[in-house]
Amino acid sequence: MDKHHDFLTELEEYSREMKVSPATVCRAATGNPRLYGRLVTRIRQTQAQIDKIKAEMARQRSLREKSRSHGQGAQ
Repeated sequence: MDKHHDFLTELEEYSREMKVSPATVCRAATGNPRLYGRLVTRIRQTQAQIDKIKAEMARQRSLREKSRSHGQGAQ
C-alpha cells in the first residue's frame, strides 16, 4: 500500500504546486469528478483490511506457537 500512499502524496504535492485541487487533476485526467475522493476512500479501506488480515495472521501464528510449546512440554 505504500505505493498507493506515495501516489496520493505525489498528487497532493503536485496539486499544491499547481494551485489546484487533487480532484481537479483527477477530473482533468479521467473525466471523473469523484475519482479522487473514491481513491482516498478505497486506499483507506484496503489498508484497514490489510491491517486486519495481518493481525489475524499474527494471532494464528501466536496460537500455533503456544500450541507447539505446550505440546513439547508434555513430552
